[in-house]
Amino acid sequence: MIERYKNTDFNRRLDSYEIAGRMLYEADYNEFKGGAVAFFDRFEADKFSETQANEIRAIIKNALESREKNKAENLKVGDVIKVDDVIFGHVYGSIKEIHKGAFHFITYKDKNLTTEVGEIMSSAATLNKSGFEYIGKEENLKDIQLSVFSEPSPSEPVILNNEIVETSDLPPFINEKYIAEILTNDRFFKIKRDKVAEFFENTPDIEKRAEFMKKVFNADYTELDFDGARLGYKADKSGVLMWEGNFLSRTSEAVFSWDLVQSLTADLIEKGEYLDKKAVSQVYAEELQEGDKIRIEGEVWTVQNAGTYLISLKNDSGEHRNIYNAIDAKWYEVLDEIGFEFIPENELSEPVFAEPEAKEFPDPEPVQQVEQLSFFGGDTEPVIPQKKVSQRPVAISRTAPDDEMIDYILKCGSNEPKSLERIVAQFQKEKSTAENAEFLRKEFGEDGRGYKFVSRDYTHSALLAAWFSGSGITAAISNTAFPQGEKIHLSWEQVSEKISALLDKGEYCSQDIIDRAAELELKDVADKLKLRRA
Repeated sequence: MIERYKNTDFNRRLDSYEIAGRMLYEADYNEFKGGAVAFFDRFEADKFSETQANEIRAIIKNALESREKNKAENLKVGDVIKVDDVIFGHVYGSIKEIHKGAFHFITYKDKNLTTEVGEIMSSAATLNKSGFEYIGKEENLKDIQLSVFSEPSPSEPVILNNEIVETSDLPPFINEKYIAEILTNDRFFKIKRDKVAEFFENTPDIEKRAEFMKKVFNADYTELDFDGARLGYKADKSGVLMWEGNFLSRTSEAVFSWDLVQSLTADLIEKGEYLDKKAVSQVYAEELQEGDKIRIEGEVWTVQNAGTYLISLKNDSGEHRNIYNAIDAKWYEVLDEIGFEFIPENELSEPVFAEPEAKEFPDPEPVQQVEQLSFFGGDTEPVIPQKKVSQRPVAISRTAPDDEMIDYILKCGSNEPKSLERIVAQFQKEKSTAENAEFLRKEFGEDGRGYKFVSRDYTHSALLAAWFSGSGITAAISNTAFPQGEKIHLSWEQVSEKISALLDKGEYCSQDIIDRAAELELKDVADKLKLRRA
């Protein structure tokens, strides 16, 4: 699990197994006493839906159980493990006896322990070094009935639509609805369905279609929910592995050759079931634009701004909501996790007597008074059409940065190289607050900077922005230092006092920076002496 996380393509969103692997890795690395599940609950669980959070917990627990069982010291008589074999690739060994750390196995070709192939004697150290997979208890495995698809034998391929679909010991994945769902759910496809349909229409050659489909599927382990079931797929050069259930506990699976994938896709297109599955109005979070309307937990929100660091939303009551980038996810990935429904324009309800849209009038011409007809009679009142002005959406910040966030900004120094060393050297001179404040004003200059803040206890993160000017530092929890809403301003005297306090507590910077500051100061003094002598 950890190796899968380490080999992840971090240019895309992590799946549940990769997140679980990261939790196992982080808990081990930080020697977290509560374990990986507790680590996840404390630092990460609130970023996911309840369903996915429970799924990640289950994956972590399964991995921890497997980790314990995959230690030879924990094996008992009657346990069955899977080990590598030079002849058969792998065999299933049932432990018959354990004597002074040595294990006596009877080995079988199949998991159901029906075809005996030999016996093995091995030590615990050898098993741990070579590796093995815990399978279960012999009595439980022998009670399992072979699948109805296991004739001739479970190792032989199953034939579907005249195409060979290789299977494991699991029953084959042959549910037509589930197969269609995987073929038509293009959420993570590299080429979307409309382009696939267009290619098939213009290219009747079967081999070219099969080659094209290799470019369509993403190469990642991918899982999705459909009709109460969890489905998954993984594409490689031989075809697409499809399965039902979570990958680690899947209940059926099959590999569909690329010829079969193109054939099934062509059938869906011909039946009119390929492009109709997903409504044309379906939009993913990263595709949202200013003015789009979405529904979150039954409430309608209008997109005010969708930028690099956040999306700003506003509801009909005038309330604002910002969704920021998380530590390991972009804002649109966070929004996808929360879940939303895109609302097409034709679904928006309008009042019966809607006000006419204001029209644009050229500036030079005087504004004319126009009479508005009344549906109910009576006197009419003049209406002055207003020029429609397009305003750029303003970022919203509901909370000002706290002390920990301000300290974080100050610990980063200015935008100039070796800024921290110069600041430390200045404060080591024990100058007055006013003198240090003047130094800081010159050091920071007039400039701005953005920060990705993570709290010390890893419980929350935020995007910060700061602007340095002659009067001090202005900061906000936003992508701009001057959002609509809350922000904070510190004078250079206040900044000087905060940095001095951090230095006194030993919290401003690392010891190596302090050492370099002393070297920098000595060099500065030496340079000045050279100038005087000259």
